[in-house]
Amino acid sequence: MGNRSLILEAATELLEASPTGDVATRGVAEKAGVRPVIYRLFGDKDSLLAAVVDQGFARYLAAERAAEPTTDPVADLRRGWDQHTRFALEHPNLYRLVAAPGPACVPTAIDEMHALLHATLERVARAGRLALEPDRAADTVISANTGVALTLLTRPRMRPDTDLSARVRDVVPAGVLTPEMSVGDSSPPVRTQRAATTLSALLRRDPPRSFTPAERALLSAWLTRLIDGGAIPGSRTGGSATGGSTDGSRANPHHGPEHDVTAATTKTSTTEVLPAWNRGSHHPLWLAVPLLLVIAIPTADAFLPPDIHLAHLLVVAAALTAMAYGPRPTALVGALAVLALITAGTERGTLVTESVLVELCTLAALCALLVAFTHLRDRRGRELLRARAVSDTAQRVVLRPLPTRAGPLSLAGEYHSAEADTYIGGDLYAAARTSRSTRLVIGDVRGKGLASISDTAIVLGAFRAAAHRPVPLPELVAYVEDAVRWGLQEFSEVDPDVGERFVTAVVLDIPDDQPVVHMISCGHPPPLLLCRSSGTATALHVTDPAPPLGLGALSDTTYTAATFPFHDGDRILLYTDGVTETRDSGGAFYPLAERLAKWSDLDPGPLLREIVADLRDHAGGLVHDDMAMMVVQRDEAPAAG
Repeated sequence: MGNRSLILEAATELLEASPTGDVATRGVAEKAGVRPVIYRLFGDKDSLLAAVVDQGFARYLAAERAAEPTTDPVADLRRGWDQHTRFALEHPNLYRLVAAPGPACVPTAIDEMHALLHATLERVARAGRLALEPDRAADTVISANTGVALTLLTRPRMRPDTDLSARVRDVVPAGVLTPEMSVGDSSPPVRTQRAATTLSALLRRDPPRSFTPAERALLSAWLTRLIDGGAIPGSRTGGSATGGSTDGSRANPHHGPEHDVTAATTKTSTTEVLPAWNRGSHHPLWLAVPLLLVIAIPTADAFLPPDIHLAHLLVVAAALTAMAYGPRPTALVGALAVLALITAGTERGTLVTESVLVELCTLAALCALLVAFTHLRDRRGRELLRARAVSDTAQRVVLRPLPTRAGPLSLAGEYHSAEADTYIGGDLYAAARTSRSTRLVIGDVRGKGLASISDTAIVLGAFRAAAHRPVPLPELVAYVEDAVRWGLQEFSEVDPDVGERFVTAVVLDIPDDQPVVHMISCGHPPPLLLCRSSGTATALHVTDPAPPLGLGALSDTTYTAATFPFHDGDRILLYTDGVTETRDSGGAFYPLAERLAKWSDLDPGPLLREIVADLRDHAGGLVHDDMAMMVVQRDEAPAAG
């Protein structure tokens, strides 16, 4: 066992046994017997505790990942709640480190726990049972679950009440889930909301590629209005068109091509999209939850022993309102919470005591801060929508959608950016027509995400400027090489590693009247030829590969095109290394060529959808790298009539 493992095991044992829920680094070092290296391995105490939490939560998260989803996602949601509470009670000190304010170094377990919950809520949405967008539903569920667990841990006299978690678990879904309906249900608003939620979740998983970005954004805005309360399209009383996210974009923690559906590309004014006083009209039962808390907490407080007070929890009602509504509803619930505290203090004869006065002032101050926060949040949301509209337009100018047809060819593309809320990163593809052929390029810029967009734009600009010219393929690639090398140096003079920047790429030229494809590879993964007649997938390796674009000056590069057969009905899959380097939980790479042969009879669009779905399953739903794929198929010539 290495030093790091010894330290983590010692810290875990001391933490579990600690009556105060804390450990001293000296005690950890002495127990592990490795005192001189503890700070070299972890840096500080916060980083050590974060690593302890990650190791401890690994068992809980492993069980969650291994749990087989049932046919009832709502039951899976309740099971996850119970497992969360059970883990907290079994490991109280470990749980406090995650749920309570503490380490400056936040454990990565928090993000994975939220991602697993989000995946379950997506299934609930696709089943038509979710009343909120998955992001807001996840925030609601995890906040309530964490609050219950901490209450059981910090209130020893309440801890024997093992039914508390189950009761709250059954109450919270009233504001998150839609009620179960029979076929004969005569409630049109409920049926409409349920259908809109289901369709929205399905479109996030499988976005309609036959729609333009603006059409997808408009469809998303309409569906979100229906989800948020059924506002009539065109009226000014509707809710948010962004699904409740103030940035107008985030509909899923796993970012990908489905994020083409945004409100930023619509022509709807931000005044209509995000009203200043309300982020969206929610299910009526959602607002009933904080109001119920305002009534229930003082009532329960009156029946508890004098040394147990729940009145300070009234701030939860205002916080829940602020999560979903704007300043006015938050101010109303906050005022009711203050009034409830005054009433409770008056009834118990403790209103003028120092403790109640402190609670009253604190509650009033927190409610005022929440009102100010919601006002600033909604104002920033409108500003962010305007900024995203400009950003989205600029990104789509750089990475244009592929045409569905080019001469005798059918095309389809898929793109995933490593950066959240962006459409373009370090991967690229493009298509261009000459008078007698179609030319394609796919490439991978060194680096990923937003930092590589400038290099991506240089490559695509150079290709589009010359690809339509009737010049031989080697001359085209030589032109692109010169333009890329000049562009990288011209726009990156202050970058210390400009000499190490490059772009791997494959450039194809497919004649209209010949059953062949000409290809030049510049250090890029080989495309895969899927032969329809045999159903086999073959890698197209060139005998004389060229160096990556931008590095041509390092050698006397002469570009030579390789020629491969490309018959009617055949398809070629071009991809970047983000596809083949995606790993599963065991660290195994995605076997693209092996899987591709299973879908030999599919057209380009369905083929890409199968690959993307299989890739996400392989990676457990999380893809962390830029990824681009393009399928080109030579269509069979129509039979002579």
